[in-house]
Amino acid sequence: MTDISHAAARPLVRHSAEGVMTFVYRWLFDHDFAPGFHRQVERAIALLILISVAAIVLEHIPEIYLPYAQSFHWFDVITVAIFSVEYLLRLYTAPVHPEFSDHRFPRLRYAFSFYALVDLVAILPFYFSHFFTVDVEMLRVLRLLRLMRIFKLSRELVPAWTEFQSLNAGRSFRAKVYALLEPTGHSG
Repeated sequence: MTDISHAAARPLVRHSAEGVMTFVYRWLFDHDFAPGFHRQVERAIALLILISVAAIVLEHIPEIYLPYAQSFHWFDVITVAIFSVEYLLRLYTAPVHPEFSDHRFPRLRYAFSFYALVDLVAILPFYFSHFFTVDVEMLRVLRLLRLMRIFKLSRELVPAWTEFQSLNAGRSFRAKVYALLEPTGHSG
């Protein structure tokens, strides 16, 4: 085969910024792209949120927190880094996200969406504590804001609940409970 036929056999790869943006969105966040990793990303973030909230609760128990204070700190650093990367990737891919792509400023539109604000409120306390002197009362408020991470779970729960309701419209309460407990065609 000639070099031309090899080139024709390979799919064209766009190296433009839009091509990279579309690639990242499709593989990480697009629910309609079956081979993508959106489910794994959402589940990993949900699990990290639950563990993070548990860590925040455990930080208020001195017997648990004091011996492991350094571990709690590094866990917070790692989770904030992961949440920051997720936020930045979602902000970066906003122009190709169907919900924001039709707007004149899709990234700005995303930045002021409910989930983006929750993401930002969940990570900003960490950064604020490094740039500003924080007294004890303010530290408590910042820790409380970190609990806002739990609202990120609604990104996965709200669509699942909507699907469940549409699949079970007009069914009895008993049938709905059964659909919740056992995988059926009405479970969603």
